[in-house]
Amino acid sequence: MFRLLACLFLVLVQNELSNAKSSPTYPWIKKVHIVSMTHLDVGFTNFAANVCSLYFNHHLPNAALLAKELRLNGGQARFVFTTHPWILLEFFDNIAQCTNERPNRTTIELVTDAIKQGDITWHAHAFSMFIPMMDKNLFNMSLSVSSILDQRFNQSRKTSASHKDDMGHPISSVPIFAQNGIKSAHIGVNLNCHGADLPPAFMWRHEE
Repeated sequence: MFRLLACLFLVLVQNELSNAKSSPTYPWIKKVHIVSMTHLDVGFTNFAANVCSLYFNHHLPNAALLAKELRLNGGQARFVFTTHPWILLEFFDNIAQCTNERPNRTTIELVTDAIKQGDITWHAHAFSMFIPMMDKNLFNMSLSVSSILDQRFNQSRKTSASHKDDMGHPISSVPIFAQNGIKSAHIGVNLNCHGADLPPAFMWRHEE
């Protein structure tokens, strides 16, 4: 089902692009990046062990298989799955022991190869979290999780953080983001957590 939905999405996007008018709505946009990602709710949508097991034995390996299949087909279509560094580090190292259902060696090798091929990647923050509840040390620690994977797989430091179901960030987070090399943050709100009345994209500066 995961592979079918992803392929259907790519076909729909391709059809929309081919049917687009000759005069684009935003002529200054030259390239559009489609980010494929799932929302991680550990212990909210289901028990933590079940959520982790779903990622370890379904989301991550299926994403790797779909990306490999598209790449081997030789066409232009590609699939890159972006995930949260915490769940990926847990997949490999089992530090928090969020589930007893560990991925087998074949699955680990499959996901590892997908990372090396650029088919699976991660953003700069551990996962979505409510920053106003964190002190500076915890905030810095949460931003260091992605750097562990960056170093392990010899990749450049991730510079964009993703946050979902989030009302927003305090301005005190700006210098901490900057000190950790984070250049952008995506904040996604839902109907139950209304964000501030701000432009869809803007530059936020702090006096520090």
